[in-house]
Amino acid sequence: MDFKPYSLIYLFVTSTILISFIWFWPDKQVHLVSCDIGQGDAYLVSKGFTQILVDGGKNEQILNCLDQFIPYWDRQIEIVIASHDDHDHVGGLTEVMKRYKVNNLIWNGKDSNSQDWDKIKLEADQQGTKVRKAYEGNLLINKLKLDFIWPQKQPSSNVEDNQASIVTRFSYEDFSVMFTGDIDTLTEEKLVSGSVGLDSTVLKVSHHGSRYATSDKWLELVNPKIALIGVGKNSYGHPSEDVLSKLNSAGVTIYRTDKDGSVEISSDGVDWKLEQDGLCTSNTLSNLIYDFSNKFDIKNIMHLLSTI
Repeated sequence: MDFKPYSLIYLFVTSTILISFIWFWPDKQVHLVSCDIGQGDAYLVSKGFTQILVDGGKNEQILNCLDQFIPYWDRQIEIVIASHDDHDHVGGLTEVMKRYKVNNLIWNGKDSNSQDWDKIKLEADQQGTKVRKAYEGNLLINKLKLDFIWPQKQPSSNVEDNQASIVTRFSYEDFSVMFTGDIDTLTEEKLVSGSVGLDSTVLKVSHHGSRYATSDKWLELVNPKIALIGVGKNSYGHPSEDVLSKLNSAGVTIYRTDKDGSVEISSDGVDWKLEQDGLCTSNTLSNLIYDFSNKFDIKNIMHLLSTI
């Protein structure tokens, strides 16, 4: 029998690659992940091979979440939305842009002295990322509709940074998500006065559940089924007991990253389901494959084995 000494290695490598592609090949649903990155915000929306990241936490911890929920071979993010320039929302975006090619970067247009934002703009320039302001118009990508509700024009320099946060409503058929950055009740009042198309399946609770946000009227008009709170150990009293009480009284199911970890919601546009631990096994496999592919040049290995 003519047995090539590296046949088993060849079989293992090719089988691993094939299984990983099958395992992580995206379905036709839209997926929302609330990333557990400590005290901060980071949310990943994906559909097929389209990824949209809303904020990136304060450091490289966001990469752990992206490694788990983006296929290891996909090194491109179509849209990154920086709600505002607070460190706990954008501090990790520089690391994201070092690992991933970002096609579009959306910001609120407010003048900023943030060092984080300077680093992000530098990475965007080096990548050739298209930078646009939220108020320049809504977007439609891979049947995902992005309505930029706030700000409606360039914020003036005397506007509080939190009040200038981008408010975005994502929708895919009947499933929708309201992202709120760190807006407060004053901004909510302005949005409520317009009150067009606020109803959403999921509410990203503003400012980590701060008592200065999530007014009764705002909650009534958004009318969410699920509330997501990005929060970690902090000295700010986040989330506020008052906000939690409001959500509970309204019959909203609450998921907070400090207690529930990363949460994934998937929807076919009509029905939706939520998982907290459903991807634990695949997360481990993803990290192993990612580490292997970084340590070894698979193309060169395959070429070498094909010549044996």
